[in-house]
Amino acid sequence: RTFTSSVTHVVCNGLTRSLKLLLGMVRRCHVLRATYVDACVAANAFVDERAHLWSAVSDDELRAMSDSDRHTVLTLRRYDGLPRGTRPFATWHVAFVYGAEPPDDANLLRILKNGGARIYTDADDAILSA
Repeated sequence: RTFTSSVTHVVCNGLTRSLKLLLGMVRRCHVLRATYVDACVAANAFVDERAHLWSAVSDDELRAMSDSDRHTVLTLRRYDGLPRGTRPFATWHVAFVYGAEPPDDANLLRILKNGGARIYTDADDAILSA
């Protein structure tokens, strides 16, 4: 399925850096552990999601994580501290200047745009907008 701007939550078993997880992060979605779904099923109702946020893992859990997962959790915590409505790349101006054949950067461009970055695909556009 397509990840749209109406998505508010991402539920994931692990912190693999999938496109959907990265888009959820930069769009400031609530990134929940799969335990949230289990808890809702057990309660037969929606439960408080705060205990199931990946950014809310305990310090002991954080220390036991791989470097990659720990970095992702710390990034989620940093994004949680941003004022509501702020996108993490809002101040970025990114110029993609290609040779004859542009690389397949569609996913990277999508992540940057969803994070608020201004994208230039031509060096002249970047210079003129500065």
